[in-house]
Amino acid sequence: MHESQGHERSVVSVVDSAGVAGWVGTTTSGGSSGKRRVVKRKANKREATEPASSTGPKHPLSAQGASTPVLTSSISMKKTRSDTSASGGYERTVLVVDDSRTNRLFLSRMVKAVDKSILVLTAADGAEGLDMLQNRAAAMAESGGASATAAVTPAVDLVLLDFSMPRMSGPEMARAVRGDASASVRVVPIVGVTGNALPEDQALFLECGAQEVLCKPVRRGQVEEVLGRIAELRKQLS
Repeated sequence: MHESQGHERSVVSVVDSAGVAGWVGTTTSGGSSGKRRVVKRKANKREATEPASSTGPKHPLSAQGASTPVLTSSISMKKTRSDTSASGGYERTVLVVDDSRTNRLFLSRMVKAVDKSILVLTAADGAEGLDMLQNRAAAMAESGGASATAAVTPAVDLVLLDFSMPRMSGPEMARAVRGDASASVRVVPIVGVTGNALPEDQALFLECGAQEVLCKPVRRGQVEEVLGRIAELRKQLS
């Protein structure tokens, strides 16, 4: 993927107690229900992946191989809860893995738009994402957050995972997560996010461990639906 240059957004990096940085913003909440599936849709030039800001127009999350949108507005991002646990005091944690910085920022902002109580972490490829999950699982075990007598707590509540990335692709990371030695890593829900329209590529994602695949451009409503079914996705892995 290639990332186009644009105006820089005003962003603050949040570091949780597991030593992992994340983006934080503000907005509204919601959720819905559904079943595992591959979600396909046609892009509409007038649609956007997030609500328009007061200072700039909407921009779609680019499809695979297409030029990425230019950032034209700025947002103020700040930590909204105290850093008191492995998730920094936040109710839930979502990891966004994408080699495009622009796409990582857009997905992060969409998640925060749905629920500002979510801590969003980001990784630039599958290898970095897997390392972050393993580090968080280790930190949880050391702090007693993953007791052998209690239900397994996932390292994060959800991974939004891109398909094509350097070093380790989305399917490769999904396969590694499902085969990891730590139960806290193995039970992490994974939703693939890809611009690959070929059914065989989407099927590969599912075979490697993703529970669902969203096709780019991703809309806020799709992210809202997935976030509303995190408990259902976790139950599928129990």
